[in-house]
Amino acid sequence: MKKTAMILTAIIICLSWPDFIRAYQSFPDTGQSKCYNNTEEITCPDSGPFYGQDAHYQPRVPQSYTKLGYGGEVLADNAVHVDDGGPWIMTRDNVTGLIWEVKTEESGLRNNNNTYTWYDPDPEINKGDAGEQNGGQCSGSDCDTYSYIQALNQQSFGGCSDWRMPGRQELSSLANRDDYAPSIDTQWFPHTRASNYWTGDTFAMNNVGAWRVDFFHALVGGADKRGADKPVVYHARAVRGGPSEFLPHLTDNQDGTVTDHNTGLVWQKCSHGQTWDEATNECSGTPTAYNWQDALAAAESLRWANHTDWRLPDINELQTLIDDTTSNPAILDILADDTISGYYWSSTTYPGSMDRAWSVYFLNGFIAPRIKTNENNYYVRAVRGGDTFIYSEAKALPGLFMLLFD
Repeated sequence: MKKTAMILTAIIICLSWPDFIRAYQSFPDTGQSKCYNNTEEITCPDSGPFYGQDAHYQPRVPQSYTKLGYGGEVLADNAVHVDDGGPWIMTRDNVTGLIWEVKTEESGLRNNNNTYTWYDPDPEINKGDAGEQNGGQCSGSDCDTYSYIQALNQQSFGGCSDWRMPGRQELSSLANRDDYAPSIDTQWFPHTRASNYWTGDTFAMNNVGAWRVDFFHALVGGADKRGADKPVVYHARAVRGGPSEFLPHLTDNQDGTVTDHNTGLVWQKCSHGQTWDEATNECSGTPTAYNWQDALAAAESLRWANHTDWRLPDINELQTLIDDTTSNPAILDILADDTISGYYWSSTTYPGSMDRAWSVYFLNGFIAPRIKTNENNYYVRAVRGGDTFIYSEAKALPGLFMLLFD
């Protein structure tokens, strides 16, 4: 019995609890708690103009983190960072279940100023373009992302050897959209550069590019894997645990709505402005384009599939619909026929420029802020519902140990 316990302990030390109990969400809440009009912050209105934005629906699944030490040891929230002689070297996201490397100001492999070229020799990942190899000893910036992950695993950073590059959705889940420069909670992710970080995902629209997240603004877009005159270098943050990507489980409800069973969200199958034909189970007509204020109002006033609690999705909810493996439109297949390859509004304002709100460009999946009063206007897909679940280690542990030692 003791031998079994020792073996299981050795296994558990490099597994996050959600690896056993797969209860997590693909995205936490955006973190936005303020309201805005077209140019500035305002008191959140109870109704009328500018009602229905991100801060009015707070929070669906709040951001939540835990500090970890070597081997996944759970630390107190006031645990001291390794730079100051403390044990804190990793951060667990309690919503997604992912465990993240914490950067350091000490010289060497994990220094926060280090930059890397994008490289991965696996054709399943690089889709035909491996990027730019820049290996070496990988003790600092003279390195590529593949060699960096290899180095972390060879030294068993944190007591574990299953580190990897994050996917686009995983890395962008760390963005805190109530702040910018950097657009991340530095209480849990100190020494984060307000700059670009590579993901491990190749850009579907063109295999010479890879996805990156800019933690100055929280922009999510593509970048060339290699440069014409000099290498393209960005920062990197390793991750472990959880699935390699979060794939929604969508069901067509045959009433003009689609349910994502992973998030609990119910989506309007049609783009706003189209009509639903029950006889053919299809959307018809042309989607309507709106400015941001009118998009909020259109979603709030929507009567669809016998429900009246529709709203404009926040940017984290909206990006769960992106399909990173395709483009034009870069959206999950069940919604592709009724999606314009253009910009769709979210309810989330960009605080770095309050005249802009976040949108998803469904041509390629880019996430960018757009001017709220833009004359070109953008599209709407309304949403309702959503889970309020957050992973609870306290609830999971007793059942886990009964399973292991029964």
